[in-house]
This record gives sequence, structure tokens and C-alpha cells, in this order.
Amino acid sequence: MKVRDVMQKRVTTIAQDETLALAQQLMLWNGIRHLPVCRKPDGRVIGILSERDVLRAYKRLGTEPDAMARPVSELMTAPVEHIHPDAELADAAADMSTRKLGCLPVIEVGSLVGILTTSDVLGSLAQYPTDYRKRAPAGAAASVASIMYPEPIALHEDDRVLALAARMLQAGVRHACVVDGEGTVVGIVSDRDVRRSLGDPARGLAPEELPQALRELRVASIMTNYPRTIDQDAPISDAMALLISTRFGALPVVDARDRLRGIVSYIDVLKYCQAQSSAGGGGV
Repeated sequence: MKVRDVMQKRVTTIAQDETLALAQQLMLWNGIRHLPVCRKPDGRVIGILSERDVLRAYKRLGTEPDAMARPVSELMTAPVEHIHPDAELADAAADMSTRKLGCLPVIEVGSLVGILTTSDVLGSLAQYPTDYRKRAPAGAAASVASIMYPEPIALHEDDRVLALAARMLQAGVRHACVVDGEGTVVGIVSDRDVRRSLGDPARGLAPEELPQALRELRVASIMTNYPRTIDQDAPISDAMALLISTRFGALPVVDARDRLRGIVSYIDVLKYCQAQSSAGGGGV
């Protein structure tokens, strides 16, 4: 299977001199996590802007009220990794899992023709009837516990969003779990939730009001309540199926008493699938 078979052909882009505020709105309106940044006037892709980059700008609002008015070129990742549409999907998946890339712009003859995301790659796996429980090595390697991240950010409903944003940036993660006093999962927060909480025009917040709003906002007001979770002893194929069907970026991992034990993401599953392929279990 080739990259062109699963890539998204309609791509939202942004010019390098546009503001982070506009980038934020484009992401929200289009329900996307990444924006290829294009150079004027030829439209060449010169960088990529992610939700995490926008989150960094929000973190600055406390000390730099005009942070969202900065051009996207200041926070974009450059040079950008990209791939050809005729590349093998398995190679693209390997590159994304190894480099921890959320997306790859698809370039042909110097022009942007599509974009490939981790959800596109994982979704393509649903087209194959491969049973990963049979392909997995015997023992713990078949369980979610073997691929999850065992130390996710765990916080409480009354914690402040601004402090959460700082922790997520420092840890380099896109999701945090919300637990009660007994460690039971009651919510999950993504970097998109943090952005959406202040980036929706319907809130009617003036730029000078954003820093104060950030300081006062609590996790309870932006989290997804009682999210889907997965048992630590469940097979990896179950995690893959849930991630594909729900289009969640990550799942809290719990024990038999529903207490938080870790978190598993698209990237974790892709890494597992790639390892299986390299070990002779078949292609992604």
C-alpha cells in the first residue's frame, strides 16, 4: 500500500507571516492538529505548525500578552520532514513511529499534494484482518501494559489549566488524565482541549482578557468526562480497535479497580505494529 492510498488530499495550510491566532482558529474550524506552513509567493512548504506549538504560545500569554499575534514562522518546526506519495505506507509508518511524528506532508515535484497523519496510518490497519493477538510474542508483549506509557500526567478537576499546559509542554505529551482521590479516572484533557477552551470566538474574549482567563480556568471545565479506558491486561488489538473507532488520540489504561496505571496512544500502537513487521510478523 502506498502513501497516496490513505493520505488526506485536501490540506489546510497557512502562510509564514500569518499570526498564531489565525493558525489556532484554522485548527479549530477544520478539526486538525497540524498546519503546513507555506512560503509566499511560490507556496512551497517550509515548516509545520502543530497544536503543541500553539500551546507554547498560550503558555507565554501570562508574560507576553501579544504572543498570539506573533507570526507562525517563529514557532513552526523547520525544516519539515516530508514524504513522496508513492512511498510505501509501511516505510512512512516506521518513520513516524521512530521520529514520533504526528504527520508528514506529502510532496511531489516540490508541491504539496496531501498530508499523512498517525490516525490515517492506524486507520489503514483496519482494512486488514490481521489478528495482532496471534502475531504478538507470547506473554506480556501481547498486552496493553507492555506498550503503554506508565507515568502519565495525573491531575485533579480543580487544578488550573495554565499549570497543566506547562506540565504537558515540559513532559512533551498531548494528553493528561484526571483522577479522583482514589486514583479512579474521571476525565482526560488533550492539548486541543486547552486551545479550544480559549480559542473559540464564541467566548468573545478580547486579547487582553486571555491571560486572566488562563489563570482562572480549571481543568473540570475543559476535560472530557469519564472517557473510554482500556484494561492494562487487554490485548493490543483491542487498543488499536478502540483508537480507530473512537478517533481518540490516547486511552487511559486502568487496572481491575479502574485506577489509572498508564496511557496508550496512536504512536505506541504504531511502534508495536512496526516492531512486529520488522520481526517478520507482516507489514503495517
